[in-house]
Amino acid sequence: MGQPAHPPLRRDARLHRRHGLVDRLPAYAPDLNPVEGIWSVLRRRWLSNVAFTTLDHLVRTVRQGLRKIQYRSDIINGCLTGTGLQFHPT
Repeated sequence: MGQPAHPPLRRDARLHRRHGLVDRLPAYAPDLNPVEGIWSVLRRRWLSNVAFTTLDHLVRTVRQGLRKIQYRSDIINGCLTGTGLQFHPT
């Protein structure tokens, strides 16, 4: 009790007022999630053909890959474009 009846709708309305159009996505839609593209790049470039000796080794390698990707706007834009979604920063 005490919870708003439709908090996602209220949140969407606030986002729409502040940032423009808000699209609701299906609960599970990996093809619409740009993060899936980032993981795919990580798996192909930094995580392939590596026998991780410890959990720490895996974590360090993932972090190194993410650090390199964050400065590659072409990779990030490609992952976003692959979803068919558009992002227009304000």
